[in-house]
Amino acid sequence: MPLPTLEFSAICLRNALQLLPDESVPTTATSSSSKLTEESESNTLMDGNTLTSVPPGNPIKSSEISVLRCSILASSAYVALCIGDVLMALHYAQTLLAQPKVSAVHRFLGHLYAGEAMVLMDDIANAIKELNPDQISDLFFSNSVSDKEEKDKSHSNGAEESNSKDHSNFKGWFPNSMPVARMIMQYNLTAAYAVRGELDKASESMRQLNASAKTAGTEIPIQALMLAMYIQMQLGHADFAKKVIKLRCPQYR
Repeated sequence: MPLPTLEFSAICLRNALQLLPDESVPTTATSSSSKLTEESESNTLMDGNTLTSVPPGNPIKSSEISVLRCSILASSAYVALCIGDVLMALHYAQTLLAQPKVSAVHRFLGHLYAGEAMVLMDDIANAIKELNPDQISDLFFSNSVSDKEEKDKSHSNGAEESNSKDHSNFKGWFPNSMPVARMIMQYNLTAAYAVRGELDKASESMRQLNASAKTAGTEIPIQALMLAMYIQMQLGHADFAKKVIKLRCPQYR
C-alpha cells in the first residue's frame, strides 16, 4: 500500500495533470453520464458555463478548470522543491506563471517557487528578477472571475458580504495580506543577494524587509534575524550582531 510521502504525492499530482481535461475542448456533461436535471442544465446555460465530467467526482464548471490546473501546478512545484527535483520545480513554476488565467495568489507562489529553484540551480541573476517584491500587486483569489472583477467587487456596495463568500477558503492561507507577502519576497530576495555575495545590496534589502515588517505590524522572523546577523558580520559589523543578540535573546545579556 502506498505511503503518504512526498514522492507519492508527486505521482498523484502528475496523474492529476494528465487527467485534467483540456480547456480548449470542453466536454459538456450529458444527461446519461451526469444525470443532470432539466433545471440544472438550464442554469448552466444561463450561467454561461458548460459542465465538464470528472468522474468519479461531480461535474465542474469549465471556468473552474483553470483554477484547478493552477493549484495542481503550484502544489507540484512545492513538492518538487521538497524532494530536491529542482528542474521539475522550475518547470512547474514557469508553467504556472504562463497560464492565461492565473490568479494573483498563484502568481505569487509561481514567482516564489521559481526564484527558489533558480537559487538552488545557482542562477542567481534570474532568481533576483523572480523575487522582486514589486511583482506582487495583490493577493486576490477567485475560482470564477478575473482578478480585476474581484477587485471591482471588493470596492462596490455589499463588498464584505461577497468577499466573505468568495474568500471563505482564503482565511486560512498564509500569507493573507500584502505586507506579509512582500516580507516573504523581500526575505528571499535578501537571501539571493547574500548567496551571490552582494552584501551591500543584501543589507539594503534587509532594511526594506524591516520596514515591511513595521508596515505589517509584525516581528521579523528568526530566520531573517539570523540572515541579518550573517550579513552584518560579513560586512565587519560585529557590534550589530551583538546588539541584535542582546535585544532578541535576553538570556545572553
